[in-house]
This record gives sequence, C-alpha cells and structure tokens, in this order.
Amino acid sequence: MNHDNLSFEDINLLNRTQLSIASNQEGLSDFINLSYNKENFLNQIELKKKSFLDENRKSIVQYFNNRYSKVECSKQLKQNISNLSNSNSFTITTGHQLTLFGGPAFFFNKIIHIISLCESLNKFHPQYNFIPVFWMASEDHDFDEIKNVNIYNNSFEWNTNQEGSVGRFKIDGIDEIKSKFIDLFSNSSSDDVISFINAYQGNSLSEALFNFLQRIFGYKGLLIIDADDKNLKRSFSSLMKNEIENEVIYNNVNKTNNELITKKFKVQAHAREVNLFYLTNNSRQRIKKKSDLYQINDKLLSKDELLDLIESEPHNFSPNVLFRPIFQEYILPNLCYVGGGGELSYWLQLKTSFNQFKIPYPIISQRKIIFYLNKNLQKKIKKINLPIRSFFKDDYVVKKEYLKSINQEVDYKDLDQKFKEFSDSITYMSKEIDSHLKFSIDADLERINKLNEQIKKRIEKSVSIKNEQNIGLIQKVKTYLFPLNIPQERHCHFFQFSNQGKLDILNYLLEEFEPFNHSVLIVYE
Repeated sequence: MNHDNLSFEDINLLNRTQLSIASNQEGLSDFINLSYNKENFLNQIELKKKSFLDENRKSIVQYFNNRYSKVECSKQLKQNISNLSNSNSFTITTGHQLTLFGGPAFFFNKIIHIISLCESLNKFHPQYNFIPVFWMASEDHDFDEIKNVNIYNNSFEWNTNQEGSVGRFKIDGIDEIKSKFIDLFSNSSSDDVISFINAYQGNSLSEALFNFLQRIFGYKGLLIIDADDKNLKRSFSSLMKNEIENEVIYNNVNKTNNELITKKFKVQAHAREVNLFYLTNNSRQRIKKKSDLYQINDKLLSKDELLDLIESEPHNFSPNVLFRPIFQEYILPNLCYVGGGGELSYWLQLKTSFNQFKIPYPIISQRKIIFYLNKNLQKKIKKINLPIRSFFKDDYVVKKEYLKSINQEVDYKDLDQKFKEFSDSITYMSKEIDSHLKFSIDADLERINKLNEQIKKRIEKSVSIKNEQNIGLIQKVKTYLFPLNIPQERHCHFFQFSNQGKLDILNYLLEEFEPFNHSVLIVYE
C-alpha cells in the first residue's frame, strides 16, 4: 500500500465554515480557544489542570475500572486505565452514533485519528500520558440514522419497533443481518472480519458496539465510554441545574449565532430554552418550556419541581446536541475533540457557554478524510491519465480536462465571441437603416443562435462517442469514489476495504497516519 495527500480544497466537500476548522483555525479565534497544533496541547494542558476537579478524575477512573473489570484487557489498555488516575494524564476524544457494525468507514477513521494523535503526542510530550477515548452516543434516539449498513453493493437494514435511547435497545433480530454480512467473507483467506463481526453481541446495542470496538481497537488502548451512567450523570447534575436556572446555552448560543452569521459562517444548530431530554426505558422526550412551566410528555412542572427531579434522578436526564459537549468536557480530563465538519460546526457555537460553565474550551480537529482506491480502480485512473484530484471535480469539468489532455477538447470561446460581435454589428446596422427592422432581425439572430447550439451538441456528441470508452471509465471512477453521489467513506463500510477478509488497511493507517498533516488521505491498495 501507499498513499497521497490532497488539500481539503482539492476535494470540494467542505463548506467555508468546515474549511476554516480543517485548515485555517486562525480565522476562527472568536469562536475557539487554541488552534490545533502540537505546541498548543501544552497550553491546553495548563488550562485543564487548573479546572479539572480531582473528584471528577476519581469518578471517571472508577467508571472505567468498573466497565472493564470483566473485560479481557490488553497491556496497553490496562496501562491507560491505570494512568488515568494520574494528574499528568489526559484524554483525546471522538464520538459517534451507534451505527450498525460501526457503519460507514469514517466511523473507523475517527478512531484511527485519535489513536494516532495520542501516539504522536506521547512522543512529542513524553512527560504526559495521552489516552484515546471513544464516546458512544448511546442516548441518541434517531434510530433511522443508524439502522443501515452498506458493503459491496449490499444494503442491510435492521428493523425493530423499539423506541427511545438506541443504546438501550435489545439487539434481537440482528443475527440474521450478521449472518448475511459474514457470508460476504465466507471464502476469504483471513477470518479477521468474521471474528470482528462475531464480537458484535451483548444485551444491548451499546454493549454490542462496545464489544465490537474492544475486539478491534482494545490492543491499542482505546477506552470506550457510554455516558448513560448513573454516577456520571450524578456528577454532572449541578451543571444541569445551572442550565435550567440560567439558560446558559440558550442565551450564549443565540448571541454567538448572530456573530457567526455576521462573519458569514454557517450556524449548525439552534439552541432551545431547555437543552435536556427526559429518559425512560422506551422514550427520550424533549423537555419544553411553557411560560414559567416545563412540560415532560403531558406533565407540567414548575422550575423548582424540575430542579428537584434533576437532583433526585439525574440519570433520567440526557443532554442534547449542544449540551453534550459540556457534559463530555466536564467528566473527562479532555484536551481535544476530533470530529467531522458538520459536528465541529456546532462546537463553534459553544465557546461562551464553556466560559460561563468555567470549563476550558477544548482544541478541536477535523477528522482525517480518507478515500481508498483498489488496484482495479488504479488501472482505470492510469488509463485515463488524469491526476487523482481531477476526479473530485464536477463531471463535466473532469470530462473537459480529459478531452483537453488528449487534444480533443472543443473550445467555442473564440467562435462565440465572433458570433456576438457579428450579432452586435448586424443589430447596430439595422437600427441605423430602419429601426423597425430590429425586431425581425433579433428573431432571426435567435434562430441562428439556437441552430449554433444544436451544431455544438452534435459535435460534442461525436467527440463523446469517439472517446466513450475512457469517458465511461471516468464515470466508473467517480461512482467508486462517490457511490450514490455520497463520499465513499460516508457510504461504504470500512470492512469493504479489507484484503480477503484481512484488515491490512487498518494496520497501514495506524502506522502511516499523520494527525498533524491537515490533508485528505488517498490510500492505494
């Protein structure tokens, strides 16, 4: 295997806000604290040291000790859990929804990014310990976003009538999908993928994903957290009450949103007066403010009653998309969050909220975007003889570049200019002779122009037919990189890029990954 790097601008997938996060954080100084570079991690450590409570460190260590007490742990994993007790240990975090079998490839790319980042930081700053943490968004209730998995042109869907936080779902009915998934690798020379899929089991979806990720990444010391936990929620209850009493996020985010709009950045999420959900075994209900009361389902509560409820049963409350980052940074000794462009966009809305909660705003980093090219695709690209960056452009642009490269491009620029000059001259001449001629001559010129366009299309069709084989190859390359017009890593499962069931791609990425190289990775089989 080998790889190339492209700039984020080359792939034309990120909007202005996302590009700024990915490669120009200096322009975001009003909305972030420290930009993403290895030197700033030392500054972030000093900020976190001053604010992270000893009791919170003890709480998170106890959580991981309990969580891994019955798990077969690698040496690195045991070391990371042990190190977490020390004040010189900090986490690097990413997270995602509980997508089926991990879902699209970028889910795995996120984890590879934080593992590689921790390994790099441990080399740069050996006086500290940097520990990768994956945050399972187990309390999310949008089942439609996680129920599908796509691999080798197959789409598998898990159907269930369960509702509420998906992490609590029983995984009844998944065995049939597992069997179909495994069948795709039944003739493979390696059983890596099969063993990983077989590890996807447990009493709940959260437990199944935990076991799955532990089987794949446990040897690298990845810690996996499911914050749907009574003790972690208990430690966070004072901030939940603060949010209800002062509407911290609502007030701060609305002001920040106006600033983002003024500077022509995208607003990703809109704050609500209440940024908490109420959990039951089969529901996650939004808490709505109604004048001076708070509505949970059909029940109305006063502010004092809601605060008492948070005090007595904090585990039944769940932060929403804007409050969850506060929860994460409060309970973890975290320095950096690695995520996609969309999710990091709403982190831009939270700086002043973090300030009011007296929690350091973390460093944020765009996760690495990765495209994988198998040998068959590489042959097609070699035959077309265009640089890989060309295939990230619009179809007509790629086609035009190809035809130009073989001296078959039809350029009408000079002809169009001459026709315009001719039309302008005729119009002017007719006006000078008889102003009434203008309307009939304009109509004639319009007919000529339409005929001209028809001739152009016939010529272009002839050129396309003459070069249809390679133009067809261009489309095949585009379809491989963007199946269903979706970026490959957002559609295809990571295991699709295995080598006969062996995950050489995983080992390659873990060895070659450069977390401080702000670029897109193109991996060649």
